[in-house]
Amino acid sequence: MTNGLKEVVELGSSSEESDCSIEKLPPRKRSRKAEPPRPREGRVLNLPGDTPLDRWPLDDEGSWLTYLPSFVEDPAEALGELMREVPWGQGTVKIFGKEHLERRLTAFYADDGKQYRYSGGPLRVPSPWTRGPMVIAKLKKAVSKECDEQFNCCVLNYYRDGSDNIGMHSDDEKVLGKKPSIACISLGAERDFFLDAKKDKRKVHIVPRSGSLLVMGGSTQRLWKHGLPSRKREHRPRISLTFRYALRGAN
Repeated sequence: MTNGLKEVVELGSSSEESDCSIEKLPPRKRSRKAEPPRPREGRVLNLPGDTPLDRWPLDDEGSWLTYLPSFVEDPAEALGELMREVPWGQGTVKIFGKEHLERRLTAFYADDGKQYRYSGGPLRVPSPWTRGPMVIAKLKKAVSKECDEQFNCCVLNYYRDGSDNIGMHSDDEKVLGKKPSIACISLGAERDFFLDAKKDKRKVHIVPRSGSLLVMGGSTQRLWKHGLPSRKREHRPRISLTFRYALRGAN
């Protein structure tokens, strides 16, 4: 980046004097990329999937998003490895007291001994990092460094096609603490991702690119819900890896 304009600008040749005097202008301010506007009640704010965000504020209460469109170097290779090597299963979720099969496949990896209950389901017993595909541990290391967080667990979601989805929810379990950072890597089909404010009708929409990293931090889980609706005519798979830090002994 440059340090602004030079303080002196010469007009004309060196052998001729200028007929006009030129005042010394103040240096030009450094240009900053315009941030998206804040979400407004009753409207959907569409965020571009190709534009990075750095702790962009969702509200005035400490909720923020970070978004990197091209975080994974070879997303197609990572997607294929996860589809082939992860032991996917179909979990259950409680809705109004009744158990239903989840509309997606899932897997759970974590540090040894770290069990985790999420989405109203049963206590999940994780697979250790060493038993999973190498790409999971590599991505965990890269995401932890990028976010300056010591993530110790990862929930993987496998959306086989556009009919698989996840409803609006918050990752606000006690085990995650009061202001958790949820770091989500998207691989494969580009699907709609929504955030809805809990207090009013503000809504944010983004289509994360394959290989992107989206981080929800601060008060986002307390004040917002997020989800991935079904998409008709989408036949390609999508996998998301959602890294988080689970407190010990909080289940």
